[in-house]
Amino acid sequence: MVAIVCGLLALGVVAFLISPLLDDSQQRLQGQRQHTDDLLKRKDYLYTAIRELNIDYNMGKLSAEDHKQFQSEYMVEASGVLDQLEHTGNGKQHITVLIEQAVLDIRQQRAKTHPVSKPSTTVEPQPVTDTEQIPCDVCGTDNEADANFCIDCGASLQQTFCEACGEDNKPHAKFCAHCGEKLV
Repeated sequence: MVAIVCGLLALGVVAFLISPLLDDSQQRLQGQRQHTDDLLKRKDYLYTAIRELNIDYNMGKLSAEDHKQFQSEYMVEASGVLDQLEHTGNGKQHITVLIEQAVLDIRQQRAKTHPVSKPSTTVEPQPVTDTEQIPCDVCGTDNEADANFCIDCGASLQQTFCEACGEDNKPHAKFCAHCGEKLV
């Protein structure tokens, strides 16, 4: 009986001595989670900043030089954050996994803000119109009158040059619209 009491007492002392170590490891784990959450928030902020920077540049609010400078700074910082996230995971997460997750997150955000309707599998019939056809001088394929290039061989269907006055004419014109000279 004394042996059991001594054993329980010894077990209690060991548990008392180990408990700060266990609490410290839990606090460290909680600290790592907080650090990871902070890094993820910073990553999201940087991705948003890069996206908005590109929008501002495309709208003409930023010069090309400023855009390049800011984009470079954001990309370097985002790269550092991604590296820290990889190291925070103790090497368990590879950078490609992080990139794939980031792409997935972006796609999910876009799907929420800009839902895309699925394309219809049925093709709507187009109304048949009597449009003038232009034969290609190279291969003879008929093309629409407003076409710039042949749909079969890719040859230019641009206007015909009048040698007499230098005026450009429609490719199917037989006479120059400016001087009346016969076109070859």
